[in-house]
Amino acid sequence: MKKHTWYSICLLLLVLQGALCAWTEGTRKKLPEKEMKLIYALEYSRHGARAPMHHHLNASSWKYELEELTPIGMRQHFLLGRSLYHRYVKSGRLIDPNNIKTRTVQVRSTDFDRTIMSAQTQVYGLLYRLGTSFQKDQERWFSIPPFRLNEDVEFFRDTLYNRVLPNKFVPVPIHTVPEHQDDVAFPEKSCPRLQQLIQAVEEASEYKKIFNQLRIEGFFKQFAELVGEQEDKLTLHSLAEYDDVINCNLMQSIPVPKWARQEIGHKLMWVHDFLNLYKAFHNEESTRLISSNLLKDTLDSIDAAVTGKNTVTKFRLFSAHDDTLNRIMVPLGLNQHVSDFQKFLNSKKGRNPPFASSLIFEVYKDEAKNENYIMVLYNNHVKTLGGACNNERLCSYSNFKKLIEPMIIVDMKSACVAKDDTPKRKATK
Repeated sequence: MKKHTWYSICLLLLVLQGALCAWTEGTRKKLPEKEMKLIYALEYSRHGARAPMHHHLNASSWKYELEELTPIGMRQHFLLGRSLYHRYVKSGRLIDPNNIKTRTVQVRSTDFDRTIMSAQTQVYGLLYRLGTSFQKDQERWFSIPPFRLNEDVEFFRDTLYNRVLPNKFVPVPIHTVPEHQDDVAFPEKSCPRLQQLIQAVEEASEYKKIFNQLRIEGFFKQFAELVGEQEDKLTLHSLAEYDDVINCNLMQSIPVPKWARQEIGHKLMWVHDFLNLYKAFHNEESTRLISSNLLKDTLDSIDAAVTGKNTVTKFRLFSAHDDTLNRIMVPLGLNQHVSDFQKFLNSKKGRNPPFASSLIFEVYKDEAKNENYIMVLYNNHVKTLGGACNNERLCSYSNFKKLIEPMIIVDMKSACVAKDDTPKRKATK
């Protein structure tokens, strides 16, 4: 082929490539939030990877205490914080790195070591090296406590010098409420009616369907032989406990039995995720009771930013648990249980929030229209809401309220009174 022919072909390809790029650029949808002002972000997160919650398999040989946050869990939340740093701080969209006040970032945690430590490490990543320095020599002298220090000169010269804290660390208060008093994260602790409904889950139709299916196909017998349990002692709850241990082992690269990576292990995960998304949501009443206070917390927090009651706090973190995220996501249609094993395997639906999951509500202001909008992100993916929000990327605040308010119970005290209409819990065999 002649030289000029090759030249013509290359030139044609370049023209086509340019035309394609121009078409792509012209047809690319402009993200509406880019034209608005981000005024607030509210995050609910699950703690990072932890030790198992139960003494099954090899859990007793772990070097960490049960339920304790592991170094992997700490790193997860630090990196989550760094991701949020790039989104909210480095970009300058929400937090001014040169003007961080005590209440710029507000943190609430459930009263568990693993959630408090997760909050600490996430905020460390969010505000990494953004702390202040002393401007005057006198400030350094006055910062010495009223007793003789044992630190050497090199520590003051190399590590501190004029920094208030090493690495310009930014301490942020973490607020907690004792578990038995925390009606927002744990309404079941003080709601007898909700306790009734959760305890009655074993009489719910889909629970019994899965239990009977596993019993008929011989799963309980097979699993009992594998782990040395009595078959009649196994329930869906105990299967979920085994899955928890396996999941924690995998997160730490601790060897698990061969069957844990095969269909048996997949069924354990299915049962575990099903229970987490079903036990408190198996009817409309229990769903409203378990979710009402959290949804009110969400709406109140966003409302304060929209109405101007809160002008100082730009980012609020609620460090909690997988159940916490589910209690917001399920009523909003962002997650749901899957009672069919094959459907569970073939789709991403019905999955429990993994360690260090993050659910964020961002609040935007369209200053030209003087209107506010909500955008929801789950693990860095935009999620749309149905109902009044019409599955749009941005939901107007007025429509967001229309969606949330009917889910909130005004008189929780009356709604929590126990009733005699729940079926008696039976022993499963």
